[in-house]
Amino acid sequence: MKILQNRVFFKGFIISLAILSAIICGRNIAFAEVVVIPVSLSFEATMPASSLQKLVFIGKGLSNPVMYKILPAEGLGGILQPEKFKIKTPYTGDFQPLDRFRTILSETEDEQTETLLSVEINWNNIPGVYSTRLVSNSGEREVPIQVTVLPKTIVFLNPAKFDLIPSDMKAPIVTEVQIFVASNSRQWHLYCITEPLIREGGTEQINTSRVYVRQLSPEDSLTWHRLDKPFEVAKGGPGPNRKVATIELAFESKREDRPGRYEGTFRFMISNIP
Repeated sequence: MKILQNRVFFKGFIISLAILSAIICGRNIAFAEVVVIPVSLSFEATMPASSLQKLVFIGKGLSNPVMYKILPAEGLGGILQPEKFKIKTPYTGDFQPLDRFRTILSETEDEQTETLLSVEINWNNIPGVYSTRLVSNSGEREVPIQVTVLPKTIVFLNPAKFDLIPSDMKAPIVTEVQIFVASNSRQWHLYCITEPLIREGGTEQINTSRVYVRQLSPEDSLTWHRLDKPFEVAKGGPGPNRKVATIELAFESKREDRPGRYEGTFRFMISNIP
């Protein structure tokens, strides 16, 4: 009979202890909380960086610091590495890369922290949508982040302005122009075309069919093309500013052309394939 009483007492002790443990753990989980506003974040990024975005972290009943870092952002264009993402908090001073855990909330029981985030990109980051998330060191709420990298292409000319000298196309007097391109597009095509040249102070025109362009190749100059329709100057892929072509320009004069200065605009058009 005594043995039976001991068994009953032992079972009751185990059950009571388990219930007490569950109550204590339940209180801890319910009391410690991290709220993030907004619950997700979206960036639009173009060279060299996105605009700043704000996240607010609210901690309740914390007993340890809360830290966050970011995972690699993946998209069809590749990967944006974590070090490209920067965060500024009261604990980082200036902007710091999110490739490691950064303190967001201290161990103070109740705290609210405003943070600023941005992402840096370069000419090799292909346009498209990249997805990632902020993760904490203690299993707190994750923050989904989406980055849309926008296409950007810049064309530079050397010289930026130039003169064409009247000549006979049998022995043309040429003007040489170097062309530089910076682009993050997966593939781009560059074309040039001209408007009619109009005599300064008059209405007389030199038609676009009398303006010529050709490329310079390492071996020799290529065939002349009339600029009354677009001419493909170069094509390529993503990369920083670099020389992509050297062209020669000339225009054919006629006896009936009135003396004077003729002005017009050469236009360069870019076709991007993101």
